[in-house]
This record gives sequence, C-alpha cells and structure tokens, in this order.
Amino acid sequence: MRRSIENLNRIIAIALIMAIVSSCTMDLGGPKAMSERLLISRSARLMEIYIDEVAAAISDDELPGFREAWQRGFSSEDVARGTLSEDGGREYLEFTIYANDYESVDEVISSASALAPEAELEGVREQIEELEKKLYEGAAEDARLMTEAQRKAFYSELRKLVVKAAVLLTAAIVYAFVPNMMFWGKVSAASAVAIAAGVLAATLLSIIEYAKTGSSSVTFEEWVKEITSEPAAAWAIASGLIATNTAMGRSPVTAAIVIAVFAVYGIVDDIKPLLDAYKK
Repeated sequence: MRRSIENLNRIIAIALIMAIVSSCTMDLGGPKAMSERLLISRSARLMEIYIDEVAAAISDDELPGFREAWQRGFSSEDVARGTLSEDGGREYLEFTIYANDYESVDEVISSASALAPEAELEGVREQIEELEKKLYEGAAEDARLMTEAQRKAFYSELRKLVVKAAVLLTAAIVYAFVPNMMFWGKVSAASAVAIAAGVLAATLLSIIEYAKTGSSSVTFEEWVKEITSEPAAAWAIASGLIATNTAMGRSPVTAAIVIAVFAVYGIVDDIKPLLDAYKK
C-alpha cells in the first residue's frame, strides 16, 4: 500500500512538471516573438517548481549577497524580471523555457551559443556523441527482438533520452559561465539546471520503476511492457547516470541541484553508487 501511494505521488509530480513544461511550447512563433510579459510569466512558472532546491544550493561564495537576498524574500517572477533587466537576460530566460522542447543535440548546442564558450559546447557535443554510441551499442541486442514498428518507437525514445542528457550537460556549462555581474542571471541559469535535471529524472524514474516492478507509469507506457527487458532498462539507467555525473562535475552547485531534484523524484537511493563516486 505504501509503495502504491509513493508511486502515485511520483506520477503526480511527473504529470505536473510535464504539464507546465508542455504549456510553454513554441505556439507563438518562437521565443523571439514572445513579449517581455509572457517571457517573464512562463519562465517564472517553470523556475517556481525548483526555486527552493536552487536557493539551497547557492552560497554567498558562489554568488555574493545571495543568502541575504533569499532571506529578504524574492519570488521566481522577481528572478525572471531581474534576469531580463541584465545584459543577455532574455537569452537565459529563453534557454530556461525551452529546456524540454529541443528536438536535437544540434538545437540544444545552438540555443546556448551566446551563453557559453564554443569550445565548451563542442565538448558537450563530443560527450553526447560518445553517450549516444554507448546507448545504441547497449540497445542493439534488445532492438533485434523487436518488430520494425517497435524498433522505430524504441529508437525514437532513445533519441529523446540523448537530447535530454544534452540539455542537462549544456545547462551545467551555461551556469558555469554566467558572468559574475549577472546576479539574477546566475539564479536563472541554476534554475535551468534544475529543470533539465527534472526532465531527465522523470525519464529515469519511469525506467527505474519498470526495472523494479516490470511496468512503467509514464514514459514508454504504451509499448515498454512488450519490447523492453531488464537489460534495456539497465543500459538506459546507466546512460542517464553518465550524463548526470558529467553535469554534476561542473560545479558543487550543479551537483547539489541535481541531487536535490533527484530527491524530489525519490530516486536518490537508486543512484547512490553515482553519488558515492562523485564524493571520492
């Protein structure tokens, strides 16, 4: 009974974040066409989900004056407005909003081109290409057992996982290179890390639940029971953790945010080996 309640809570958490993120799709002709009012509103709604986790991770050593500002009190809308008033703030808010809308690794990298050094972003591309190679190698045996239609759906989901991993790594890079003079931009960039971690965590959670119980509540719901076996779940979890570990290595703040967000989804125990490795 307790497990059923926990699973229900997890499903609700996933549904909420996915509903909010999905409501922020490019239905107005792309981010450049979005008014400042709408940009603030949408980015604030997303940042609100993890504002407490972000606040707990940032220290005065990382961002002087942050603890005092947090104690005085500010909302996610204050963060969005403050970011927009800073140089390059619109780009940071746009990156935050569309963290779940990117459809390819190239699109992810391009979205951050004005926010981080090209060499760093190319490093992300190389890491993701290596991750994708490992994913496809690990999935090959399972894919051979599928019908053509199942294989197509399987690799479609695999590509989505790769893109989500790319978003998390890119968000970590962007956060690391926010200029020191951008106080609110730093908070927005940290929020983008949290949102990207949440999107990846939702995927990992569904795979972990499948590996444990033989069923999935959200991701792969329509087809995973027929075409995915425990080995497939194992490589998917491992690949997600590779991306997570790389992102966590960017900074202690990024690591704290990822751990905190994963805790929201209740999967910290499932990634204990990763966390232990990071601490060493």
